[in-house]
Amino acid sequence: MPRRFFFLTAAVCAVACSSSAPPPASRYPAYVPPQQPPPPPMMAAPRGAATWLDSLGFLQSALPCPVPGLPPSIAGAFDCAAMRSITNAVPYTPRSLLPGQLPGLVDHRTAGITGPVKDQAQVGACAGFALSSVMDTAIRRMGRGDVVSPLHIFAKYTGSHLGVLKGLPITSEPVWTYDPVKACQLAAPDQASGCDSYYNVQAGSGRSNPLLMGELNRADNTGYYRIDAFERMSNQDLDQIVLLLADFEAVWVAIDFHRPAWQDKSIKSTGYLPYYPDGDGLGHGVALQGYRQGPAGREYLFQNSWGTDWGQGGYAWIPESMLHTHLLYAYRLRVSPAGAPGVPAPMTCAPGAPPLLGVCLPSPGGGTPPGIPGLPTLPGLPPWPGGAPSSLPTTMPSSLPPSLPTCAPGSLPNPLTGQCFQVPTGG
Repeated sequence: MPRRFFFLTAAVCAVACSSSAPPPASRYPAYVPPQQPPPPPMMAAPRGAATWLDSLGFLQSALPCPVPGLPPSIAGAFDCAAMRSITNAVPYTPRSLLPGQLPGLVDHRTAGITGPVKDQAQVGACAGFALSSVMDTAIRRMGRGDVVSPLHIFAKYTGSHLGVLKGLPITSEPVWTYDPVKACQLAAPDQASGCDSYYNVQAGSGRSNPLLMGELNRADNTGYYRIDAFERMSNQDLDQIVLLLADFEAVWVAIDFHRPAWQDKSIKSTGYLPYYPDGDGLGHGVALQGYRQGPAGREYLFQNSWGTDWGQGGYAWIPESMLHTHLLYAYRLRVSPAGAPGVPAPMTCAPGAPPLLGVCLPSPGGGTPPGIPGLPTLPGLPPWPGGAPSSLPTTMPSSLPPSLPTCAPGSLPNPLTGQCFQVPTGG
């Protein structure tokens, strides 16, 4: 949950946030921030700036991040990568939108293409965590069930920006499991000067730790997936974001952050991010994972990185009016298998779902699907297994059998024929 400096917010408030926000709908919980002091004088835009967005990017790049002298409780929450644009991103090419083309409801959880909800703990790493969740969804669209390592992602971009990840093979969570102590040691000292007070380590000390550098080297040599391109989307044309969500792609976004609202306890009971007219001018990275039609217009589902105890299983909804007001950046990711030499990509399937040819098969005994966090659980359905996503492809042949047989040891069910086949053993 990175943060941008207060005077930056004041400098662009007249055009970027404040009074343009509509009043909250009656069903949304409202959070009214305390009265702010008068803003400082407006900063002049650089010569040649075409729009206020260009001016905002200029101001961001000119400010130190985080601001020196912040208390550890605030400084530790910064992730500067969620404050800054990706310099090597390419423009997203808008697609035409026909009337009636979009379904009214898209929820990537019900499609089985979301990875587990992750927890960044007390390290300002939200940008990388959101990136890993978007990659998890892209991997499930490939028919695989791997979970991307947010620690490996953080180790590569900390002290810089997300664009440095382009083309780098990223390993899986089982290879390099997230540890906030290690993340704090890997963090750039000038951009994570708060997590060390939580974990009693020196931020940035990991670069001189041979054991930790050995773990990083192993992760570098076992990279399974890479980002081929970042596509910069307009934060004014939300229909293009909805088109991607309807195609079962997750979208990385940075949202203007206001800590009291995001930590409001009402999110757990209502499922909504509370309304706040102005943010703190600090970007927080999350992954958009769906949308629906509400009584006041579209609402967007986002996956946070504060664990499953936050919101409803780690998810919450935000009305389109709020997203339009507070959206700072949006990027589409192009993800592909990295093909590490001599290292097969691991399969991390749900319990009882054996991997076969890069696909997690259904449980041999059939069974009922799990419930979805943040949605009502129907009677008789088991609770959602934490961190165990469904990994079937989004489309399967319509001739699939309704259930699969129970096979003898050494054989597996064929999901296309419903028959058992012998698994060959290696010599």
